[in-house]
Amino acid sequence: MKSSKLIILSMLVSSSVLLSGITAHAEEEIPKHGASLKSKSTVSFEEDDSLTNPLNPINPDDENPVTPLDPDDHEVGTNGPLSIDYVSNIRFGLKKASGKKEVYWAQLDELKDSNGTDLEVPNFVQVTDKRGIWKGWHLTVTQEEQFYNAAARESLNGAQMTLMNGVPNSKDGGEAPTVKNPIALDPGISQDVANAEESKGSGTWAVRFGQDNEEGKQSISLEVPATTTKAQGEYATTLTWKLTDSPI
Repeated sequence: MKSSKLIILSMLVSSSVLLSGITAHAEEEIPKHGASLKSKSTVSFEEDDSLTNPLNPINPDDENPVTPLDPDDHEVGTNGPLSIDYVSNIRFGLKKASGKKEVYWAQLDELKDSNGTDLEVPNFVQVTDKRGIWKGWHLTVTQEEQFYNAAARESLNGAQMTLMNGVPNSKDGGEAPTVKNPIALDPGISQDVANAEESKGSGTWAVRFGQDNEEGKQSISLEVPATTTKAQGEYATTLTWKLTDSPI
């Protein structure tokens, strides 16, 4: 009986080994098809010399371009991959002559959006860096001369304009430039406004003077000494804003 069981077990093992061999041999004979091939994907860039429209400095995410209500009194923004897109004209308005020291505050900038809606916003300057290699940039402003009344041939001697509460803002998500606060202007002397170190300041940035309209109403001052001659008529000066392609 034991020998019969051994014979049967031996036959089963032999059959299993035989079937395994046949299966393995069959798998080896099944042809395997396949292939591998590489392709390329490319992208190229060129310099963008187009003009960048100014945006609402409080809400640039709206991406609704704005224009000044007095466009003929503004220089057009500069073209190129590193550009000054817009600068507010600083208006102090009509004031009563005074025999004491006075501090006057600049009016808000008046704009119109592309839907024709009138806006008031803090005075601002807008800069765009679309070079693609973020080497940084530096923005300065120079008051070219003292306020001057051409009709009266009088300067507003001793008067000083100061820019305060500078706030950088962008819709593009880059790292913000550093803004100088306050900026006291002296005729003929260049003053720092904003500085973007390497890897900062990419995209479009507005530096607005005032967090909102209420603060903007007291963010650019003109201090006039008591003894300064204040002839009737308009006194004016020129501010030159300069953007260079390297940080301080």
